[in-house]
Amino acid sequence: METLLRLWSQHLANLARAAFWLLLAVIVLLQLTGSRGVDRQRAAALGEFERERNSRVIAMIHRQESASLFGVSVADSISIDDSEAVLRAIRHTPPEQPIDIVLHTPGGLVLAADEIVMDANAVLGPVDPQIGDMPAASIVKAVEIKGPRSVSDEVLILADIAQKARVQVASFVVQILLKHMPEKKAVLVATVLSEGRWTHDFPITVQAARQLGLKVSTDMPRIVYDLMELYPQSGGIKPSVWYVPLRRAPAQAGSTGQPSPGPRPDGKSDSAAR
Repeated sequence: METLLRLWSQHLANLARAAFWLLLAVIVLLQLTGSRGVDRQRAAALGEFERERNSRVIAMIHRQESASLFGVSVADSISIDDSEAVLRAIRHTPPEQPIDIVLHTPGGLVLAADEIVMDANAVLGPVDPQIGDMPAASIVKAVEIKGPRSVSDEVLILADIAQKARVQVASFVVQILLKHMPEKKAVLVATVLSEGRWTHDFPITVQAARQLGLKVSTDMPRIVYDLMELYPQSGGIKPSVWYVPLRRAPAQAGSTGQPSPGPRPDGKSDSAAR
């Protein structure tokens, strides 16, 4: 009798182990197929975007994405350092075909475009260089205030690098802007954006960008918002603002009604360059 009970307990233990590994395999499979499903949706949205605008669409979207395994969040980020992939996409685009670049990024890149299309609530940022976690302009100013003899050799080296970075960024921005404005205006705008007169997170609104002389439009295609819905912000934090995403009926003849602008519940803003 004791032997029979021992055999049954071993059999149940084997069944429990098999059930555990089967459940684990199912969960991993669901995670893999789920991510592939989102990738297919994103590819379809980009394809629709290209057909609608007859252009090559390059999306550079920087957000933290996460998956949950047994309730444990597994996070990853979308890299924005793959410039080779962007250049490869451009090389594979016929010269006569327009290119739309969709950007949703906290910054870090100095890019150019013929036209900037922003959401009315979106903002740009200055392009003042940062040396490590310190603004280049502040490093130079600190040495100017204290004097070269009152700082360490390390700080002097940082100040030299910071000053070179300021000149390099300003020169690069001038070369970009010369395609769209006279040289004197290009130098002025490049100086404003790169000299460090503001903090690095200073928000440049649509109106401010236009006042600087940048070609900015707020005619954001609706499909860009639809695309961004496929890149949810991770972290498991529920938004504090909720709304029912109802859309108004198309305006009738003689009506002054406007279509819903489609606010987003995560508080983020999108911008696209064309």
